[in-house]
Amino acid sequence: MHYSSPTNNSQSSGGFTLVEILVIAPIVLLAIGGFIALMVAMVGDVMATRENNTMLYEAQDTLKRIESDVRLSTAFLTTTGALTAPQGSNTNFTGTAAFANTSNTLILNALVTDQSPLNSARELIYYKDQPNACGATKIFNNVLYSKVIYFINAGSLWRRTVISPFNTNATTDAETVCAEPWQQNSCSPGYTATRCKTNDIEVMKNVTELDVKYYNSPNSTSDGGVNSANGATTIKVTVTGEKQVAAKTITVSQSLRATRLNTTALPSS
Repeated sequence: MHYSSPTNNSQSSGGFTLVEILVIAPIVLLAIGGFIALMVAMVGDVMATRENNTMLYEAQDTLKRIESDVRLSTAFLTTTGALTAPQGSNTNFTGTAAFANTSNTLILNALVTDQSPLNSARELIYYKDQPNACGATKIFNNVLYSKVIYFINAGSLWRRTVISPFNTNATTDAETVCAEPWQQNSCSPGYTATRCKTNDIEVMKNVTELDVKYYNSPNSTSDGGVNSANGATTIKVTVTGEKQVAAKTITVSQSLRATRLNTTALPSS
């Protein structure tokens, strides 16, 4: 008689036991959570770096604009004096009150031109018959000035232009000029009308501070303070911005020194 060997039909399982699952699952969840947290942190860092670079560029561009205005200015002012509405500093910057340079404000006494100041063919705007007619000798006449005001409102740095009274009437009076100014009076957005032909320029957003120091010469290192503005020839402007990005606080601060024209010089090309 032949006897066959007994056969084991049972097969070993390839899955996890309940105990193994209870041990491994938290580790897997922790690993996934850690990976997600790492990715979020990396994305946040990229966003913060990109925004920091953008704000640096905006701050530098702002300082270049200020420098361009300073180069066409004959004086730094401590106040604008009372203004015609809606160009004053009160009533949310639509009133008649004067601007002062005591806090986050820069006031320039600027020359007015018949074309963009960046155009090499531009000329100054002269008053008619003060004392000469509008001909070759007009360059000896009084010139038209404007006030360029940088100020902070609602977290943005704004640029406002206030032109001294003028007209181009055929009948000459004390305010008649020889040509139409290229510059225009500006007001807060939404307030342009008879007085203002254009809006204030929003130079930079997310601005927390505009700091201005005044020096009596280009080489001076001694800040004379805001009360010395009228006699200063050089300023150091620092613009600071701050923004929240991906739960991070981005802060940038950039500075520039600039020297104005003297009271008799013509703007350089």
